[in-house]
Amino acid sequence: MHRFDATGPPKLRSSPPSPRSYPRGHPAQRHLPDEEILRLYVEEKLDSSTIGIRAECTSTTVLEIVRALGGVVRGPGGRGDRGPLKLTDAEIIRRYNDGASGKALAKQAGCSYSTLYGLLHRHGVRTRTPAENGAATRSTDRAQIGRAKG
Repeated sequence: MHRFDATGPPKLRSSPPSPRSYPRGHPAQRHLPDEEILRLYVEEKLDSSTIGIRAECTSTTVLEIVRALGGVVRGPGGRGDRGPLKLTDAEIIRRYNDGASGKALAKQAGCSYSTLYGLLHRHGVRTRTPAENGAATRSTDRAQIGRAKG
């Protein structure tokens, strides 16, 4: 039976809500000072959601505090604490143009191959098709075998 049908007025709740029900909104005060939030974000490299849970505030509030105190907000899913690539952009481009495979270069540079191909595309490097890549890999392998024998 629907609450608002023609048999009478809607039924009102007979008892007040339980005191254990979830309070609306967030607590008026955070449990961590702003400087500690900044330190956790910048030095400990924790994400805003984790800090928000500790401070009992939202992740958006954490990022607002970081910005207000002059911290740099990391991009979503960015390199975070993984640090810089092990190879320079120029070295990656040179090795790729010399015939190294993207997956092998990614392993050497310490990144995923999608990150490596994104770098190549940003620098305007034409990437090889799978057929061209197979031919380049075979010729590189032959050259390495020749150097080993010679």
